[in-house]
Amino acid sequence: MLKLLYGSDFCLGAPSPHSSSFTDALNQDRLKAFERFVRCALERQVDLILIAGNLFASPAPDLHWVEPVRAAIRRLQDQRIVVRILPGICDPLRPKESLYRDPFFSPLIAGNEADRLSPGCLRVGSHSVFLYTFPWMAGGQSPLCHQLKRSCQDGVHLGLVASADAANDSSGGLPRPWLSHVQRWALDYVVFGGRHKWRQTDERGRLCCGCAGLPQVESFSGPQQGCCHSLELNGQQVRLDEVPLPGATFTSCTLNLEGASDVREMLGPILNQENYLSCVLTGSVDRPFELEMLTRELRGRCRGVEWSDQTLLGSSQVVVELEKQDTVLGVTLQAWRQKDFPEDVREAILRELLARFGAFERE
Repeated sequence: MLKLLYGSDFCLGAPSPHSSSFTDALNQDRLKAFERFVRCALERQVDLILIAGNLFASPAPDLHWVEPVRAAIRRLQDQRIVVRILPGICDPLRPKESLYRDPFFSPLIAGNEADRLSPGCLRVGSHSVFLYTFPWMAGGQSPLCHQLKRSCQDGVHLGLVASADAANDSSGGLPRPWLSHVQRWALDYVVFGGRHKWRQTDERGRLCCGCAGLPQVESFSGPQQGCCHSLELNGQQVRLDEVPLPGATFTSCTLNLEGASDVREMLGPILNQENYLSCVLTGSVDRPFELEMLTRELRGRCRGVEWSDQTLLGSSQVVVELEKQDTVLGVTLQAWRQKDFPEDVREAILRELLARFGAFERE
């Protein structure tokens, strides 16, 4: 029986897809997810680890993210666990500066650049493993997919596909034409990289391929649990387990601040040290909120926070009083009041005027 663990898209060193203030914390969480992945391999005593693309977010990542990965891989090798990494769209092998040309990483790279149709042969414990690899640019219509044939040699035959076209766009399973390729290849199993978690059976009901999805979830909507896949192959029998990778979560909320006395008090029940928070502020308020200061005050009470300030200052008592004054600002505000702008445009213009005249600074 061959035991393996697979995952993809750790994207170490990537900028945040949300607020830029999340970047450092998110990369720490991605690294924690990778370390949990490695720990899981050690605990389950697997024979082989496969990473199907985008271990790093660039071909030449910062050493701050490289060195922990190098150390983790050494721990796996000390336990005779074979590691193979397929470069992805974010961390391709071709650039001269690619980390994967480093003497440490080079032997770990899955695939034969010179001959994509010939599988790489690995000795994994007592098993001969034949690994067929597909780079990220090999989409479902690629000639490579049509030309590949299973070798006649005895052993375990595995496919490894980096994050590739439509296979990443569906959370419900493997779309065509990939499915027809997988069935025609008749490999023992095909590992896909990608952001969505799914598994697929062939026409006989046998598990034939799957994708573990993101190891660290990074969305304010949808599933809140990252995972990797543990696979056991024993002849024609395939057993697949989803292994949770506990990590940071994402929480969104909307607060109506009309008449509210303390935003911090309202946020209290929502804040969690393991949460990223997306907060929409609504309602009529008397003055703009100093969100940068509020963000600093919340540091340590959550992983990070991003704001969407949709509050309205138009009926603020301060604005009403300024509008009555015989000043340039007062006259300008009177003209602003008479204009028929969409509400969001009116609010943006008002805030710009108040900022330019330093209206709240003089209070």
